Amino acid sequence: MSLCAIIPVASLLAANAALEEAGFGPDNFSVPVVNEFTSEVTHYLMHAWDDPVFVPAVKALPTVVWQEGVLEMQPDKGQKEATFTNDPVARVTALAKTTNARLANEDEREVEAARRAAVKKPAIEAERWKP
Repeated sequence: MSLCAIIPVASLLAANAALEEAGFGPDNFSVPVVNEFTSEVTHYLMHAWDDPVFVPAVKALPTVVWQEGVLEMQPDKGQKEATFTNDPVARVTALAKTTNARLANEDEREVEAARRAAVKKPAIEAERWKP
């Protein structure tokens, strides 16, 4: 199974914090999605391979929209390995389009990464230096 999920930027910090608190690591939603017309980051995406514990945790998040693909064999094509019925890249791109958005290009990702780092650093420093 493969899971693609998208969440509004307003829910990003809470969603990532909830998943991290549940033991799934930081920044699960990390792929910025930008409005097609303004290049403003509006959502974040993530993709995960088969994980029977992580997938329900993602699906339970408020405001998340998700889509799953199923692993299957296609013996009629002579395949020796399993393939996904839906290409994850195509599904992630389609999910972005449901919000009138697209995946951020390299420059937009760099700008957004710098913005997020600037927002996170004061919070991290405040937590680190708590008396």
